[in-house]
Amino acid sequence: MKRLALILVFVLLALVAYVTIFSRREDPTDGTTFYYYPKANLYFDVERERYIYADSTLGGWQKSKKLPGGVEGKLGQYVILNNPAPPVWSQNSQHRLVYGTSLYSSKDEIRRKFVEDSLRSVVVRKPAPPKKKPKDKIEEEDERNGIERFFDDLFGKKDKKKEKKEGSN
Repeated sequence: MKRLALILVFVLLALVAYVTIFSRREDPTDGTTFYYYPKANLYFDVERERYIYADSTLGGWQKSKKLPGGVEGKLGQYVILNNPAPPVWSQNSQHRLVYGTSLYSSKDEIRRKFVEDSLRSVVVRKPAPPKKKPKDKIEEEDERNGIERFFDDLFGKKDKKKEKKEGSN
């Protein structure tokens, strides 16, 4: 009985050690230093010496020791990312926005855009002229007071043009 208990304790300790060791095992994407290449939109894990890139044919992010085909000469400049949130590609849209524009926009382009936007905000746009009522409607409203308009609504308004036509016949 003591032997069985001892074996059981030993197996239990071995299981705890196994779980502890493999739960602390780092994911290949959990490096602390990465190079991000905005032009090619890929990462290089410096510690594990592997590339991480989005693959449209397989879907998702792939890891490889070699660069994907057709990218070798088109890497461009890189930015060093220290301790990014794991996995590193989870903030890819932010990395593309921040580092892509900062590395590939010249100071002259940024200054020109600033001046254009500033001038565009100063340009005064003329408001559209208000719509005018036809003259005959304005005169009709002025001629009739509130009581007359009330009786017209109550008994039906007679059109002056019809009266003139009937009177001329």
